[in-house]
Amino acid sequence: MIERSGRASFSEAWTPDDLPELPAVEARPHIAEIVLSVVALGVAIAALIWQQLAMPITIDGTGYPLLNPDLWSFWILWFVAILGLEIVFTVVRWARGGWTWVQATVNLGLNVAFTIPAVWLLQQDELLDPALVSAVETQVGSTAWITPTTSIIAVVAVVIAAWDSMDGFRKAARRARGG
Repeated sequence: MIERSGRASFSEAWTPDDLPELPAVEARPHIAEIVLSVVALGVAIAALIWQQLAMPITIDGTGYPLLNPDLWSFWILWFVAILGLEIVFTVVRWARGGWTWVQATVNLGLNVAFTIPAVWLLQQDELLDPALVSAVETQVGSTAWITPTTSIIAVVAVVIAAWDSMDGFRKAARRARGG
């Protein structure tokens, strides 16, 4: 025990109850985290649209989009919609004060809704612009690069989605425990 003079008194036995209370954990995500997430998602939406319209990859004077232009019929719009829902989800999560089990489950659903179609399209050789793939194969002189490249992209996409999903459940569990 510490006396008012600041010197320790050993007249009473110390117990864990003598420890100060832990500071309260801020339940609501910091606004900077939310703004950064919304901006990153907005940039991803803009990049999806821009790469189709600007055809930014140039090989021998010909411009190519990264993604297959045939995906505009459904899949590009699907990915833009999922990213838009991610923005809404991020703002709602902040407004509601942080992660809950329901929000972690919604986050998992959004990750699945984005990642499974992307990986499936990639593995079916439908995600990347076929004209771009052909032009790269002509430049490289081989088709050996496409399988390892698409496999690496698929693994990275799955790892990012899994990490994000697990992080949501971890934060919901921490909030449920009160710390």
